[in-house]
Amino acid sequence: MLAKLNGLPILSGTLHEPVRGAWTARVEVDDDAAGGGFSGPVTLEVGDATFTGVAEGELADGRFVARIVGGKGGLKTDLAANYYHDARLRTVVDDILRSTGEALDESEPHTELDQAYVPRWARLKGDARLALSAVAKHLGGFWRVSRSGGVVLRVADPWTDLGTTVEVGRDDAAKTATLAPEDGPLARPGTVVNGRRVVDVTTHFDAQAMRQKVSHEDLSRSRSPGAAIMEAAARATRSERAYAQWYPARVVRQADDGSLELYPDDETLRGNGLTRVPLRHGLPGCSVELYENARVLLFFEGGLPTQPAAALFPGETRVKTVHLHADLIELGGGGAGFVALASKVDAQLKAISTTLGSVVSASFTKPYKPISVAASKVKAE
Repeated sequence: MLAKLNGLPILSGTLHEPVRGAWTARVEVDDDAAGGGFSGPVTLEVGDATFTGVAEGELADGRFVARIVGGKGGLKTDLAANYYHDARLRTVVDDILRSTGEALDESEPHTELDQAYVPRWARLKGDARLALSAVAKHLGGFWRVSRSGGVVLRVADPWTDLGTTVEVGRDDAAKTATLAPEDGPLARPGTVVNGRRVVDVTTHFDAQAMRQKVSHEDLSRSRSPGAAIMEAAARATRSERAYAQWYPARVVRQADDGSLELYPDDETLRGNGLTRVPLRHGLPGCSVELYENARVLLFFEGGLPTQPAAALFPGETRVKTVHLHADLIELGGGGAGFVALASKVDAQLKAISTTLGSVVSASFTKPYKPISVAASKVKAE
């Protein structure tokens, strides 16, 4: 099987195309042919298939060994936190890829991504792959790097039928098969070959032959102790744990609708600050006006990046005004009795404040301002 790296003959190689994430390859080229080696963008040709990626390599036993990853090699970039309000999910993804030097594969349809809208989205500081995975999870799908080097986000694979090829081995218990296609690496994730779905492919090739070991089930969800699987699981766990934590934050200002503009202490999600964050009290019918620079706790309802919310900071938040909206407000124990209509209580307190203010004005620096009570009845002991 004729294979080339930047036009130079390959002695042997292994190519892995996973169900999700970037494809990788390890190829060996004769040292004399490689010259100064390979570093940076490369084109890998295996039979009639072409792959675009970036390589780095080293000399080993008179051969140059190149390790290649699909795309432009930027998906391990550590991104700063960022926050979006009333945004298209496509904008969130475009920002991630722009920061890494990667790009969407425009030959693929991204209908779900283009149509998705998020009222709020918090991108945490960290690995770009985690940021992409959070978007994919929101869509109910996954991301992958295509053979041409572009990023693809899908809700589901199309399962395109590529026909049949020679099968030289099968393990029904492991749900794998070994193929011997003639012209190139026919099988790839998301396709159907020999009437069976392909979700993971490892291709081995040299100057004489090529074999593809294909899996018919998602190995990345198995309990295999393989290093790559364990690493991916660890990254996913870190991301989910980050959205499950509470973060102290400062109130920059409060909007008329009661939502908050926040500046978190932790740079993990600080970015450009968060806006339109709802304030949760755990008390129905209660609304609170906060002072600027008040302290709150930022969290994510359900551990979702689309659901930031804030709670009052225990023991450190002095509030400006508390509003209670209820049919009945009861102060004290169960033996309380009705004292008056709330409107009459409010009127009487205002009258007292006005009278005292006119008689002993020096004793009052501010007129009395009662708590706002939107209740028809009040009980107290």
